[in-house]
Amino acid sequence: MEIAGEEIYYLIERMAEEHEERNPGWYTAIAILSDRYPNDSSRTYCISERMRCLTKLVGDSRMKGWTIAEDGCTFTHAAIFHAMAKCPLRANMKRVWFDPDEFFSIALQATEAEGRAERESESLLRATRITTGNVSVTSSELLVDVKSPGL
Repeated sequence: MEIAGEEIYYLIERMAEEHEERNPGWYTAIAILSDRYPNDSSRTYCISERMRCLTKLVGDSRMKGWTIAEDGCTFTHAAIFHAMAKCPLRANMKRVWFDPDEFFSIALQATEAEGRAERESESLLRATRITTGNVSVTSSELLVDVKSPGL
C-alpha cells in the first residue's frame, strides 16, 4: 500500500496535539488514524506498522545524521518521515521491518532533494517551533521525538 508523507505528518501533528492533554500512546495513534480513515483499516494498520518499524531504527548510528538530542528528546528530520512513508516494508512469518540500508538511502535522497530546492529558491525557512512535551513540530521541517510512549 502506498503511503504519502502527508499521512505520516498528519499523525505526528495530531499526536503532538494530544500530548498537550494526555500522554498519547499506540491506542491514541490508532484512534487518530481510525478517525481519519474510518473505512480503511488497512491504511490505519499500514501507517501504524511504519511508525513501529521506525522505532526499531532509532538505535542505528546512521540516524544521528537526521536527529538532534535536546532537553531529553530526540528530534527527527522530515526526511526520515518521508523515508518512513516511501520505504518498502519487509516481512517474514515473525516480523515486519524496514531494510536499514534502503531506508537511509531514501532519507538521504530526500535530504539532498530538499537541499537543492532550498539553494535554488534561496528562500528563508521559518523556524517557528511548537513544543509539547516529547513532540516538537516546526514550520520548516517536521521534527518529532520518536521515543514518544507507545510508538
